[in-house]
Amino acid sequence: MIKLCYVSNPVRKFTREELDTMLNQFRKKNLSLGITGLLLYRARSFCQFLEGEEAVVTALFNQIRLDNRHANVALVYQEPIESRSFSGWSMKFEVLEGNEKFTQSVVMSGALPYKYRKILSQQQEQEPARRNRPK
Repeated sequence: MIKLCYVSNPVRKFTREELDTMLNQFRKKNLSLGITGLLLYRARSFCQFLEGEEAVVTALFNQIRLDNRHANVALVYQEPIESRSFSGWSMKFEVLEGNEKFTQSVVMSGALPYKYRKILSQQQEQEPARRNRPK
């Protein structure tokens, strides 16, 4: 089994209703694939943890990379695991308000190993530059 964490920027701000609809679809799909995880969202960013069999998680991540709702998809880490952090959730979901950082919520959940916190913090610092870059 592996745990994979990625961050991305939504191409637009989603309403709570849109997020709930997507979340129901994600949960059904993850349940059928044996994937568990956590999805964090705020107006400018997604952060998602996926856990499961390596081939299944990798295939799902490759689909996410191609999903037109995401931009700037970046793998934060991927590593083997012996047990799941999110075993009870096909997809736990939290919406972050204001300027609350992913690292605060992720650290509180205990999901992000210490050695990756700096990587995730650096990713957040680069967000404004990405948004302001000409296309």
